[in-house]
Amino acid sequence: MKSSCLTLLLPTLSFIPSTTQTPIPPTTPPPPNTTANTAPCDCYIISGPNPGYFKNYHFWDFRNVSLPSKQYSQPSSNTLLLTATPFATDWHPQTWNKTGTTDLLPITNSKSNVFIAPSPDPQKLTLHRTILLLQTTRLATSVSTAEIEYQNPNILHSSLRVRMRVMSKETALVSQTNSSQQDAKTREKGMTTPKPRPRPTNNTIPKGACIGLFTYHSKTCESDIEILTSDPPNTIHYSNQPDYDPITDTVVPGAGSEVNLTTPWTAWTTHRLDWLRERSVWYADGSMAVEKTYGVPDRPSTVVLNLWSDGGVWTGDLGVGESVFLGVEWIEMAFNVSGDGDGNRCRRACYVNDFH
Repeated sequence: MKSSCLTLLLPTLSFIPSTTQTPIPPTTPPPPNTTANTAPCDCYIISGPNPGYFKNYHFWDFRNVSLPSKQYSQPSSNTLLLTATPFATDWHPQTWNKTGTTDLLPITNSKSNVFIAPSPDPQKLTLHRTILLLQTTRLATSVSTAEIEYQNPNILHSSLRVRMRVMSKETALVSQTNSSQQDAKTREKGMTTPKPRPRPTNNTIPKGACIGLFTYHSKTCESDIEILTSDPPNTIHYSNQPDYDPITDTVVPGAGSEVNLTTPWTAWTTHRLDWLRERSVWYADGSMAVEKTYGVPDRPSTVVLNLWSDGGVWTGDLGVGESVFLGVEWIEMAFNVSGDGDGNRCRRACYVNDFH
């Protein structure tokens, strides 16, 4: 980073050693309904040139969370803070702040900027009613930002996938905004059943915010996925840190890549970062985008997802009153922790790709 369940979870399953060496799997997952899908998992392997052999697995699904009833909440609010859900045990909303400078605005992370909300996608409402939202808003003299951090600082290699989408306020909060307006009109007309609410078709994102998804130990031991809303909507940044040399004021060759994706970040996309022993590999919707051997993190780390702006050269500056939202359907991670090692033996290997 350039600056710095209610439908709850598959449980973490521990690796069970075996005296039998498991053959190296193919680079593509087996067909559905195989033994790997139905038997208990002793380890988790992934598609790609390296199977990974991860010993732990978690899946956090934000798509069907029970929201508060209107009779117990504000008339215009049908959201739920992440801190009020079991997800907060693993993903903790941050509250740290950073003072400003002559060039940068002060930023403050707030728990209120991380919440569960109704899905803005009408075609998904039957099966998937909710999403997780992160929000950043430019205030007159500062920026209100959002960050969640995984509460395990000992991750040592992982395959991290997040299904997410960048949204405008009009798109992200359409259900909440339209609900308030429609309810008022309904009361005025003496109606008891509100009419269906239209959905916005224009998801225009304000320029000046940054979305970061990354493993983090320190500023020089970090692997990043970054989206800048000032960029064209197909542009994404992948890097291992450090990617900049302050002494020579130059970019470190091979540290970072700017990639044009087929799907814009304004649409739902599964972003994936495989942190392996000797390489980092980035994917979008299952297609490999970049592979790097420079600067691969080698220390126990945590995982961070944030949405922020500081008015600087990297993020750009939002207009006063403008907001950017990040929608998240789910987070998935197969991982090892410090002390696990990267053993290649297990009795029942499950392909992470088979779970979705």
